[in-house]
Amino acid sequence: MAADKPLAYSAPMAEAGQNGLIGVDGGATTCRFALQQGGERTVVETAGVNVTTNPGAAVETLREGFAQLATLAQIAPDALAEMPAFLGLAGLQTDDAARAIAAALPLKRAEYAEDRLPAVVGALGVRPGSVAAIGTGSFLARQTDEAVTFAGGWGLMLGDEASGAWIGREINRP
Repeated sequence: MAADKPLAYSAPMAEAGQNGLIGVDGGATTCRFALQQGGERTVVETAGVNVTTNPGAAVETLREGFAQLATLAQIAPDALAEMPAFLGLAGLQTDDAARAIAAALPLKRAEYAEDRLPAVVGALGVRPGSVAAIGTGSFLARQTDEAVTFAGGWGLMLGDEASGAWIGREINRP
């Protein structure tokens, strides 16, 4: 991997050019869609998505978010389908799930990953380092020149100690 290219984003960003670039931060609490086109950035927020717990609702939320993004950016929805995109989605754990989501969306040039990876790349870029993400969910990550490794971040039902959801549940225990 070249030192000047971040992990997950290298291919779509290299192709962005004038057509635009789409990024989706598909967290379980909030899903954010961003379109960078020319010098303009358009952002839309929707309800969260979780590909494991409710894939049908995740697809509908993603479709609605793309429709809102096209409307706000004043472009045809079909134009989004031609742009390179990267989607980091909560609960995206298998290649089969990624293929199913990809088949359900109109994007022709998209890459998919579980949502922890874009958080690490967003925080560190290409630099080695560590991230402690403590929000609705929680995880620890370490990025080296070769790989990103994770601890935690599997959701409230499997642990996720230190997350906002876990803390809220613990506060309400008798």
